Amino acid sequence: TDTMSLDIDTLVDITAHVDNGHIRWQPPTDGEWQIVSIYTMASGSHLLIAAVAEENYVTDPFDSEAILRFYEGWIGKHPELLAYAGTTLRALFSDSYEYFAQRLFSEDFIELFRQNRGYDVTPFLPAVFQPARDQHFFFFTGMRTAPDFSFGEVSQRIIHDYDLTVSELFFKHWYPVSREWIESHNLQFRQQGYNPPLDVMRAAGAATIPETEGGNPLWLKRVASGGHLYGRPLISAESFVFLPKGGFALTPQDYKQEVDLLLTAGVNHIIYHGTPYRWEAEGYGETGWSPFISPYTGTNISTTISEADPFWKYQSEFNRYVARLQVLLQQGAPDADVLVYLPLFDNPDHERFLPVVKAIDASGYAWEWVNDDLIAQANWTDGGLEIGKLVFQAIV
Repeated sequence: TDTMSLDIDTLVDITAHVDNGHIRWQPPTDGEWQIVSIYTMASGSHLLIAAVAEENYVTDPFDSEAILRFYEGWIGKHPELLAYAGTTLRALFSDSYEYFAQRLFSEDFIELFRQNRGYDVTPFLPAVFQPARDQHFFFFTGMRTAPDFSFGEVSQRIIHDYDLTVSELFFKHWYPVSREWIESHNLQFRQQGYNPPLDVMRAAGAATIPETEGGNPLWLKRVASGGHLYGRPLISAESFVFLPKGGFALTPQDYKQEVDLLLTAGVNHIIYHGTPYRWEAEGYGETGWSPFISPYTGTNISTTISEADPFWKYQSEFNRYVARLQVLLQQGAPDADVLVYLPLFDNPDHERFLPVVKAIDASGYAWEWVNDDLIAQANWTDGGLEIGKLVFQAIV
């Protein structure tokens, strides 16, 4: 958790002094100098199901050609499946981004940064390094580390600019290439767009079907607001995950509370997370074995909505409740009074936002989050603030 302070006024870029892996540079004789060498390489990240293949690596989301090869190699070589595109086979789904890179980078990063930020980040790169900064479990476990180096207060600006460029890389490569390939094959692109430095609201608009997950209404509303404001009215959610009771202890009342929370947060398309095949392995009792719920591993990231659930006999009635509400909510159009500005990379449930959104809720106004990108596109007219086909009376 320690950070080394560097004097930005004495910074020297010695890239030109590196020759065939050797540094040929004579540092000034005054003061102590720190040489920071920076290199890029493939992270070697495997998919979570890597056990099924020896070489099963994650696709580079910042390489358009690699993305195309991924789709062609995955489903493009299966015309028997593509024959059902648009009917039985509706969409291709990408789960949340769960990378294991120390810091996300690309071959075109430096040039894109220079174009969009207006300066060369190369000399300032030491400020952006932090152990596990862009690794999935940094977010997943709440682990926190300190930056390796600091230039003082300006470091926060450098880090923000770096993260902003990472976000833009997704919209330069992954999203347009994915949507063009998928939609050209009569399919839809369903995407959970979060975890790395990313404009989550813009990501919701870049997918055909944006998807969220979890039970925090302010985080759910971020994806829902992005879908509404960017004209993606079908808001999907990976549901019944990380519930406090977990597994088979959940009752239909627990399910109903979760569904009601999702629907009031703007979700109108619920995906159950957990309908595995029933495996009545010896020693597991009547409920059988579940891949995501186990007292032996401490894993508890899903429900098991199947015949093994003690409340299975109520499932069809519950499904009808969900289906009726979804049909109703999918018929209408979003209509809110107020926009609440959410700065890029800020947490929606940060304590400084809570008094504002609680006051708006208590006043009876409907509201949506809004990001920088949408504000830049908005027009103020006599009717209010126009974003696309939606009109709002105020922005907070």
